[in-house]
Amino acid sequence: MSPGTGTIERLGAEVRERLRRVDGGSEVSADTVSSIARDVVEEYQHRSHQDGSPLLARPTAIVERIVEDITGWGPLTNLVHDPDIEEILVEGDNIFIMDNAASRPVQVNVHATEQELRQVIIRMLRGSNRKLDYENPQAKASVLDGTARLTVTIPPASSRLSATIRRYIRRFQSLRSLVDVGTLSVEAGGFLWALMQDRTSRFVVSGIPGAGKTTLLAAMHLAAPPHHTVRILEQVTELDLGRALTSNYQEVDGGVREGSELTLRHLIRHALSMRPDRIVVGEVLGEESAELFRAANTGAGFAVSNHAYSARAALDALVTTAIHAGENISIEAATRAFADAIDYVIHLAMDHHGEASRRRVMEILAVAAGEGGFSTTTLFARKGFDEPLRWTGARPHDEKTALIDAALPDGMTLRDILEGTTRPTLP
Repeated sequence: MSPGTGTIERLGAEVRERLRRVDGGSEVSADTVSSIARDVVEEYQHRSHQDGSPLLARPTAIVERIVEDITGWGPLTNLVHDPDIEEILVEGDNIFIMDNAASRPVQVNVHATEQELRQVIIRMLRGSNRKLDYENPQAKASVLDGTARLTVTIPPASSRLSATIRRYIRRFQSLRSLVDVGTLSVEAGGFLWALMQDRTSRFVVSGIPGAGKTTLLAAMHLAAPPHHTVRILEQVTELDLGRALTSNYQEVDGGVREGSELTLRHLIRHALSMRPDRIVVGEVLGEESAELFRAANTGAGFAVSNHAYSARAALDALVTTAIHAGENISIEAATRAFADAIDYVIHLAMDHHGEASRRRVMEILAVAAGEGGFSTTTLFARKGFDEPLRWTGARPHDEKTALIDAALPDGMTLRDILEGTTRPTLP
């Protein structure tokens, strides 16, 4: 017979109980788990034979499933270890996967109960200082030794288990490779390279979820001079630049001492005392947007990402989050402050072409303060998703152009890069 999922869970619980009695709950080898699992399954078969109950049809497979559940990631083990899978989505007892080129999730035929999958998710969260229970029904953490981000919700915050495991795929994380795959034009890649030579440049990378904001942020910062000090602030560590003068800071909920919190807003304040050339906020979602004013006033460069459907909408989104920060900031004051603080917006979009997803920089704006709010100048734009990203002929304000020119190697100017008469070597 095919055993009910309840039977497998009971057998697995018995194996765990015996492991606790034998090893006191410490880490055990797969061989030990396998030996005890075989004993438990054989005893079950023996009892079933004696009392006339149906036997397990595939006892060896059940042993393997129990061992996998205890020593690995249960029903997700093979998916987690597959390097071609970028995202694993769990909805109740359903499992879906996406690779980097896929345009939609594909359901996989893995037999698992919602409770089994929930226990796997809870184990993944161990060591991240995140709890997942009735009182803490939502969590976001870096998992799998820092190679993936887990976002999960359980009842009562949702009707069932809902989790996304997104692997950090380090494909195309250089300006050169982004040019090669069509995300950027050569001229736009040269402009972003020039932008990163100026440690005071301040910009926003915007786009819908999955458009490639983190990838572009990483590529741009890998183009910055190695002596620039970069402080990266994120809810969950995702930007791994591999640069010597780079530190990653992460939100902590109640993890430093009982009842304490380290929010992105606190981290921005702290990072400002660490002599940063640039502060990077991985994703602006809340009150931390108001703290960016302080960063701008110190003269440090900064880079932030946010969700938006256009470059102009990205600016409006920052204003909205700032006025909701709880400090009685008016929309006029927030708009004026961000118009003074932000130099550029780089906006990305994504489309689905057959079974593949494609990501493109759609526009690059220069930002300045104007009457009543933002004044923007389009530097690069595409007429359509499949049209080339072209320079419009406009340049940043003279003061901003002068800052970039001063940071470039001798004999190189921003105008030469934009006009294509000089092409810097992109990393």
